Amino acid sequence: MADVIEATIAPSNELSPAGAAVAADANHYSRTGDMLKARLPGLVKGAGYVGNGNTPLTDEVQIMTKASQAAIDLQSETHRGIHQRPDVVKGMNQGFLNQFGYLKTALSAPSLLDSLGSVFAGMPGGADAFNKSFTAGNLGLGVS
Repeated sequence: MADVIEATIAPSNELSPAGAAVAADANHYSRTGDMLKARLPGLVKGAGYVGNGNTPLTDEVQIMTKASQAAIDLQSETHRGIHQRPDVVKGMNQGFLNQFGYLKTALSAPSLLDSLGSVFAGMPGGADAFNKSFTAGNLGLGVS
């Protein structure tokens, strides 16, 4: 019995066929965004199954339109998740978050940027001082 439990908990080092294909494909791209853009047309074809549909989308214009919209939505939601994290977390299903306490804690904890902003807010010049560049000369260390 312990062997069965251990086998189900132990992570597998083997990739699924889909994971292996993605890993192999990742070597062809220098940026994650490029890989996503290339894969989105294939991913949105499944929208044809929604509602009364029984087949993947085949109209190339519709596929490219949906892929472009998916890329825009992904980018804007990622930006919102970074810059408006408390609002995003509030909008998440609380039942789901309660099942994963570590995730809820991680999403609710202040980010490093939030912490640094609050530290620099108490300094002369406020949080704007955090955004300004500095050199050894203006730190009183002499000019190098």
